[in-house]
Amino acid sequence: MSDWDSGDAHRERMAERSRRQHAAVAEIGEIPAVKNPRRRKRCERDLLKFLTTYFPHSTGLCPFSDDHLRVISRIQHCFENGGRILNAVYRGFAKTTISENSVLWAVLYGKKKFVFMLAATREDAGNMIDSVKSELETNPLLAEDFPEVCFPIESLEGKPQRCASQTCGGELTHMQWTSDVVVLPAIAGSAAGGAIIQTKGLTGATRGKKFKRHDGTNQRPDFVLIDDPQTDKVARSSDQVVKLLATIHKGVLKGSGHMESAACVCNATVIEPEDMIDQLLDPMKHPSWQAERIPMVKKWASAHETLWMEKYAEIRNTGRPSTNTAARRWTRDASFRGSTVTTRRSSCRRFSTPTTP
Repeated sequence: MSDWDSGDAHRERMAERSRRQHAAVAEIGEIPAVKNPRRRKRCERDLLKFLTTYFPHSTGLCPFSDDHLRVISRIQHCFENGGRILNAVYRGFAKTTISENSVLWAVLYGKKKFVFMLAATREDAGNMIDSVKSELETNPLLAEDFPEVCFPIESLEGKPQRCASQTCGGELTHMQWTSDVVVLPAIAGSAAGGAIIQTKGLTGATRGKKFKRHDGTNQRPDFVLIDDPQTDKVARSSDQVVKLLATIHKGVLKGSGHMESAACVCNATVIEPEDMIDQLLDPMKHPSWQAERIPMVKKWASAHETLWMEKYAEIRNTGRPSTNTAARRWTRDASFRGSTVTTRRSSCRRFSTPTTP
């Protein structure tokens, strides 16, 4: 054998060794068994139970109010039956967290194959998908009960470039893990296999959205989730509001093609009178939306006009609050008497009548 032939043989052996090492790194091995099948099954048809069971540090942290329960029920109905739902809620309602975790419920159980998440800006959209990715990477309860999704993600070890070569049982998982797109691993028997979550700011292109799968088929969004679609600047501009409404109706909601219509949930806050959300709440202008406005204060205090609008306003304006602790406590209690507000910590807190000192 010549030196030339010997060199070729050596290079071929080294290349084969490198291929074997690469394949060993790419192969993730057998998917672990589901740790708690009963827990997973109980949450399959109950979004509320999923939110409170699998996310103890966010949506499961405090009891939900009646308003939260109704919003969650409306979101589940839209996931399962379609339609266009608008929940106009107040700041601090936890609408974004509920939205993000609800998307996970829909894709993990195979209820939706392509969820398109939209926010006002690219940065806001990026924050949403980062939150979703964080739960899939680090949530121990999801890892226990959805190993066919979370185990391949954990196996990336924070290196998304491994997606292209990752295999399970010798078959590519076809996972994607980028700054704006997540494609869940295609594992045999997984209801979530190949599900797509994509985010975008409404200032970017949203028309004709589709995604080409590894088998060559095109997948269009079958669910659109819109979270706080307007900035303060847009809400104050009537021209910008008109453009944003056109983007939603002519671009986003037509993204499923001519023959199908994507279900849509919009969770947002009214910022200015006649802004986008305020207009969508009007059934005469937008009858296709099932819209509900949920205020923080359901009923003002009995002494709203006298104590709040007169006495409290005077204290605030003069900067001379009362130094009498008992009188100050009575004023505070009397100010809330008769009011009804919604809180996350209790189901519609009602202030009882205090004892007058």
